[in-house]
Amino acid sequence: MIEGPVRVDLKFLIPRPKTVVRKYPTGKFDGDIDKLMRGILDAMTEIVYKDDSQVIRGCLEQDYTDGMPGVWIMISDDV
Repeated sequence: MIEGPVRVDLKFLIPRPKTVVRKYPTGKFDGDIDKLMRGILDAMTEIVYKDDSQVIRGCLEQDYTDGMPGVWIMISDDV
């Protein structure tokens, strides 16, 4: 378990709808990225780090995919 500061990069891949008419990569029904992030950070508490307050840096992305939906997670204690 990481005891010091942590960097967490997350990339959420959302299933592409049949039609896309927006300028943005994802729409209002795909999920708020901050809520998606909170779920991941909470799930990693007591597994990867003691508390999610240790996460001091990171990058968030959300995009459509034609492949398998999911999330890419990169964790580093080199911050």
